[in-house]
Amino acid sequence: MEIYHVYGSLGQISNTENNNLTYGKDLTISDINIMKNNIKIVEEINEINTKIENSIENAEKIFFLGFSFDKINLDRVGFFNKVSFPTKIYATTLGLNKRFVNELKIKMQERFIETMKGKKEEHHIHRLNEFIVLENMNSLQLLESYL
Repeated sequence: MEIYHVYGSLGQISNTENNNLTYGKDLTISDINIMKNNIKIVEEINEINTKIENSIENAEKIFFLGFSFDKINLDRVGFFNKVSFPTKIYATTLGLNKRFVNELKIKMQERFIETMKGKKEEHHIHRLNEFIVLENMNSLQLLESYL
């Protein structure tokens, strides 16, 4: 499983005490300096976006955890140009406006319908909700439910 952080990450967090970024640990200046170097600015993320685009295009399943579906981020990774049926999409939508989530789901369905046209998958059009799962839950709950 490939995991991408569009803007980098603060680092690997674990529950082991010998890890510099143990969950719940009081951070030192050294820890903060390590974390700040892992965050990317827009100019630095083009390479990762190309990897994400390729992964979206070839994925069987995509999990969005805490992504919030900002239009700029979706465009940056080419989501609506690369995703196609029958990729299964799972996403956390905790805290997002219900209307926004509904509009997002419709847009995903429209993209799937567009990629089905003239293909053998076209008869699955009635099953689109099985392939797009947007849940009002946190990341751990989503992964426990669908992984």
